[in-house]
Amino acid sequence: MSPTTIFAKGYQVAGESSVFLGYLRDFPNVAGLLQSNYTRGNRLKDIQILLADDNEFVRRAIRSVLQMEPDFKIICEVANGVEAIEGSAKLQPAVVLLDVSMPGIGGLEAARQILKAAPNTEIVLLTEHAVAEMAHTALSIGIRGYVIKSDAAKDLAVAIRTVIQKKQYVSSGIAVEPNRATAI
Repeated sequence: MSPTTIFAKGYQVAGESSVFLGYLRDFPNVAGLLQSNYTRGNRLKDIQILLADDNEFVRRAIRSVLQMEPDFKIICEVANGVEAIEGSAKLQPAVVLLDVSMPGIGGLEAARQILKAAPNTEIVLLTEHAVAEMAHTALSIGIRGYVIKSDAAKDLAVAIRTVIQKKQYVSSGIAVEPNRATAI
């Protein structure tokens, strides 16, 4: 196979994916995150995101954080749980960023319905609540990411890249024990 060139966050590397990751052996976290997005054809695959939060100011702040990532593409923004469910069913995004507290249908119930309507979509729950019990509940219903809004600037990109690899991500300020989850 012919070598390819990849541009990712300022790195230029020639070779197949294993060679590419070999060059990043000194940076295992970066290598693991980029591996999931490696595609042939000289670029990263776009990660399509639906953003759901009832606060327009919060949506704007999250949008500016996500715009720093060249492979993140916000395909829809909504302000409530019903719109999040409908948008997810129609658009089938890779990731839904979902506020836990929204008018009407809240984030946890919306997540349950999104997971049924868009089973290949991953969900990152955004919350102001650094409460381990809520994180346990979220993980128990199939949500893979739990990010505290105050940590979004440092955690959100990593959380998105983690959940698309079918792994769980919880903000560092919350102690979550493996396999301990309670459903409501």
